[in-house]
This record gives sequence, C-alpha cells and structure tokens, in this order.
Amino acid sequence: MVANRRIRMASRTNSPPVPRSGIGGDSLTFVEKVKQGWFRSGACRHTKFSRTPGLMRSGLLNMSPHRKHNHRRLLATRKKLRSAMTPAEARLWTYLKAGQLNGRKFRRQHSVGSYTLDFYCPGEKLAVELDGESHAGPIAAAHDAERTAYLQAQRIEVLRFENRVVWDMPEALLNRIREGFRS
Repeated sequence: MVANRRIRMASRTNSPPVPRSGIGGDSLTFVEKVKQGWFRSGACRHTKFSRTPGLMRSGLLNMSPHRKHNHRRLLATRKKLRSAMTPAEARLWTYLKAGQLNGRKFRRQHSVGSYTLDFYCPGEKLAVELDGESHAGPIAAAHDAERTAYLQAQRIEVLRFENRVVWDMPEALLNRIREGFRS
C-alpha cells in the first residue's frame, strides 16, 4: 500500500506542466477577461469563476455581479441611515411598514448596486425616494438622474417626493405609491 502511494506521488511530480493559455483555451488571461467585463451581469461563460472574492478584494471588481441588492460593502452605511432617519422618512415608514399599504412589504434603506434607496418594495420592484433640500441644486439633480437611470436599467421604478409632501398630503402620496404597483 505504501509502495502504491509512492508511485502515485512520483507520477504526479513527473507529469508535464499544463500550458497556461488562459481560460477556455484562448489567449486572454483571467485578469484581462475581468477587465473586459466578461464576468458581469450574467455574461459569465465560465461558471467556475463566477464568484471571485479575491478579485473584489484586489479592487478589480467593485462588487459581485451576482449580488446587486444589499451588498455587504454598504452594510454599515445602511445601518447608520436606518438609525438616523429624517422625520419625513420616519413618518412615511409608519405608513409602509408591516405590509400596511395593500399588503406590500417595503424595506427601508435598501441598497441596489452602489446606491441606497430610502424605501424599496421587492415584490413590485418599486423604489420610493424622499428628497430634502440637499437635492435642490444642479449637482444633486445630475446625481439623482444618474441614479434613476441605473435603477431603471435594473427594472426598478423610482418614485420621488419632496419631504414636505409627507406632511402636507400623505394620502395623495400613498395613492401615488399605490398607482406604482404593477398588479
């Protein structure tokens, strides 16, 4: 038995090296394919390499293509935002929590990609954003437009309201959210 083990070990060490021509036999290396975006948004042709935590640590990938919602990288930010809600967010949350609005479940401070949404209904793919005074300037408007475009690319409908609407017209706001439901 010991002799068989020695023979097997010797055959392993004497085997010729496997040529390293890249993944799948082509000339591109794994790192080059990652930089070209081969492994993002379901375009992965090599399931063996679909989850690459080492690349995420090295900075080649910002985040895993398989986890766009509530990524661990934003966990501390989400917790901080949940504990320090604005008065308008707290008021709207009293209407949305525990399925009070047509039985739909909402999450608060839910992240999609690198953006954190104020409220998100996963069943309806509906985001509700409350904008305060900080969203009034042209720079903030450009950022909001970029954020909305990204979310719409993820097939998430975005509803934006000013904070004062929560206080002045709560029923109109809730009716507008109901209109955003698909079914």
